[in-house]
Amino acid sequence: MPVKLDVNLDPVSKKDHLLTGDNIVPTNKDKQYEKYLVRQLAGVIKKDTLYFTCQMGKKRLNYKGTIKK
Repeated sequence: MPVKLDVNLDPVSKKDHLLTGDNIVPTNKDKQYEKYLVRQLAGVIKKDTLYFTCQMGKKRLNYKGTIKK
């Protein structure tokens, strides 16, 4: 069953339009979610769209979203 989890991923490095990160513990309202450790995060920002992929816990995650204006 899918799980929805709103979290902050910090730190994620940004160079130009590329995003990278590894061994990030997701947080939400100061609560840490070690079970969902983020590894191998790689992404790109193109215009108003964010694309990234990572390993989150035991699952591979692909994300695409647009910036709300």
